[in-house]
Amino acid sequence: MRTPLPLLPALVLALCLSACGSDGPTPLVEDPAASAAAEEPSPSGPLPQEPGPPDPPDEEPSPQSTADFGEAVGFAHPVGPHGADPGEEADVVYTVDGVERPWAGRVDFTVSVEVPELARTFPLTDMEVVCEAGPEIPLAQTEEPLAAVEQGTHDSRMWCEIPDDADRVRIVVTNGDDEAAFGGSV
Repeated sequence: MRTPLPLLPALVLALCLSACGSDGPTPLVEDPAASAAAEEPSPSGPLPQEPGPPDPPDEEPSPQSTADFGEAVGFAHPVGPHGADPGEEADVVYTVDGVERPWAGRVDFTVSVEVPELARTFPLTDMEVVCEAGPEIPLAQTEEPLAAVEQGTHDSRMWCEIPDDADRVRIVVTNGDDEAAFGGSV
């Protein structure tokens, strides 16, 4: 007659404990990383604090809001010749209007810059205009070169290539420290 296996009672006991002991399966082998973490002594002293919000930057960031097409956005500039003591200020006003789509893949628009009496010329030579309507952000094109201008309203007709299926566009005008965004349906 054969004797029952000596491991049979241990197997039955292990199966009973795993079936009755928890909501899910219980591992038979303990994870060494888990036991090492449990054995580490906790630091004495105060617990490290969670980082708070970052300190505000020294300069204010450009506004991320978008004006509607046709709305004016102004920026204060000093009145007087370059290098003069700062004193009085006047607003240079940017507007994007006349937005139209002559055919799929292109949007045409007019950028207007209204320059008040500054007692000097106002530079537009470094003005950059981009169109955001898809993954690419193309520079706007114009046939008229931009230059330094006197007091008055100065219009520049521009266009951008945009995706054929774009139904909205955001036009961002950057000129020195001035940055204005205009958006709407096309």
